[in-house]
Order: sequence, then structure tokens, then C-alpha cells
Amino acid sequence: MRRRLAFGVFVGVLLLFSLVGSVVAAEKTYELKVSMVITQDDTIYKGYEKFKEGVEARTNGKIKVELYPGGVLGRDEEMLEQAVLGAGVCVNTDAGRLGVRVPEIGILLCPYLVDSVEEMQKLLKSDLPKEWFEKLRKEQGLVVLAFNWYAGAAIF
Repeated sequence: MRRRLAFGVFVGVLLLFSLVGSVVAAEKTYELKVSMVITQDDTIYKGYEKFKEGVEARTNGKIKVELYPGGVLGRDEEMLEQAVLGAGVCVNTDAGRLGVRVPEIGILLCPYLVDSVEEMQKLLKSDLPKEWFEKLRKEQGLVVLAFNWYAGAAIF
């Protein structure tokens, strides 16, 4: 009788631990470190503050976004390598640095490629850049979250 009771208590404790473990696993949070060489005074940084707010709100706090301006985590190339190796980092970079990994992407920095912001947006929504970004994902494990920067009219 004692053995059955002890076994019943043991099974009950195991079930309790498995339930607690499931609840704890369901509440796991993740951290995304966003690396950038720009300073906190840059308008792009202000956009990243909105990005942080949006991600944390939409994930109910399960993804915590930490912003690292001024290159404090390292140079873009170093951070891209960390991302390829699986680190939880996001890198504010450009077509030139991505073009090292998928050469076709580099053309997006070509002066006078387009005449306006609207034309650049249209180009980026076309199939060709989507193919390049998919190649970057498959071959390098890097995912382009957005490619919507504007560095001034001289770029166009």
C-alpha cells in the first residue's frame, strides 16, 4: 500500500513539474540586440526606438529589443558574422556590406540607379531584389527585415 501511495505521489510530483516546466517554457523571452554605427541623435535611431516599442508590444514582451548605437557591439562586418553564426543580433547595414555576401545586392547603392524615392520603393518591391534577399537568406542565413533607408537625393 505504501509503495502504491509513494508511486502515486511520485507520479503526481512529476506531472506537477512537467506542467510548471511547460508554463515556464511558454513564458520564455528572447533578446534581440540591434547594432548600429549611428548615434542616438540620428533620425534613423529614432525610428529604431519605434521599432523596439512595436516589437515588444506586438510580442507582449516576449521579445526584448536592446538598441546599441555608436558601434559599441562592433563593426557592421563583425556583427553580420555574428548573425551568420546564429547570435540574436540585428544589424543596421547597407547594400555594400550585404553585397559582399550576395554581389547582386551591391548594385542598390549605385548612384543614379533611380530618379526618386518612389522609384526606389518600386524597385525594392520587384522580384529581382526579392530573389537577392532570398539568396542571402538561404546561403548566409541573413534575413533582410527592411530595406527602406533614404540617404538623400544624391544617392538617386
